[in-house]
Amino acid sequence: MKVWSPGPCPPTGVLRGEGCDLGALLLESHYSQAHLVHEARPRLQAMLAELLDGGESAEAATVLQALVDTWPAAALVDAAARLWTEQGAAAALSVLGRVAELLCLAHGWSPLGRGPWPMPDDDWVRANVPAGASEICRRTEADGAVAVGELMGLNVSDRAWALPCVEVVRGEELVSRRGELARRLVLAEIAALDIEGPVPAGPDAALAMGELCMEAMAQAAFDRYGVAGLLAPRAPAWSEILRPAPAGVMGEILRRTCDGAVLPGTPAALARGEVSGTGWLLWRGPYLPIAVQPEAVTLLGALDGEKDLEQVAAQLEVPLDAVQSMAEELVRVGAATA
Repeated sequence: MKVWSPGPCPPTGVLRGEGCDLGALLLESHYSQAHLVHEARPRLQAMLAELLDGGESAEAATVLQALVDTWPAAALVDAAARLWTEQGAAAALSVLGRVAELLCLAHGWSPLGRGPWPMPDDDWVRANVPAGASEICRRTEADGAVAVGELMGLNVSDRAWALPCVEVVRGEELVSRRGELARRLVLAEIAALDIEGPVPAGPDAALAMGELCMEAMAQAAFDRYGVAGLLAPRAPAWSEILRPAPAGVMGEILRRTCDGAVLPGTPAALARGEVSGTGWLLWRGPYLPIAVQPEAVTLLGALDGEKDLEQVAAQLEVPLDAVQSMAEELVRVGAATA
């Protein structure tokens, strides 16, 4: 039985190949709402606490951002996995790319070559390579096939994907090859540049770099997602698919429309070494998480769609005018509605 490599990105349905596809198995088992909510999120919460206890504020900032991103990512990932395998949809790749980063953080996995796509640990590989496997099939460079072959004692065979061409260029060549590369990019002979080494300082190199990246139809997607970006050159960045939540409707009886949590700060504050309890509004949808006062999260938890604001104020032992003002703000940002 042939075993296909775990990377370098989630395979589309067309490219899965015959036999056991480790990339498809990884997509099905880990790129899911259930895995993000029940496995990745608790791991990130525990990791955040450990980093803060150890005084590692810069690393904690990265984990905190990942933690709050599990809410929109979990809401979007099941549909994204389906759209990617069935259609190779560009927007789906943005979701899967962010999920891949979350998986690497949560599980301590390293990315495979260019892009965020993870190489699972040895235990996962051993558990998923079936008995009787005869060879590991390589899709591209840095797809994990060699590591799996060495771990399982399997020969590696080259069965490369037919992908748009990427030209490997040394940074020092950009100025001298500018005309040739621009022509080939315009003619779609190459889709992106893989630039090795530093780009020289100075206006000529900066101008060449800007022009060539603008002409390369898949450059931004290739830089973000590796070869997956060649399959979906219009894939946007993760930040581009999130938007503010729609405003709610004000009324005397409100219900919450998102989750609330009190976390040890914001990513920017943690990066500065500042730790303090901060409220977060977290939607189960494609909406930007918002940092708020912790009191707003307390109020949000009391908005059950049954009690009016006067009853909520009495329950929280807070003046009604303060509850009214904070409730109006929660409605304005889409965290509550009548």
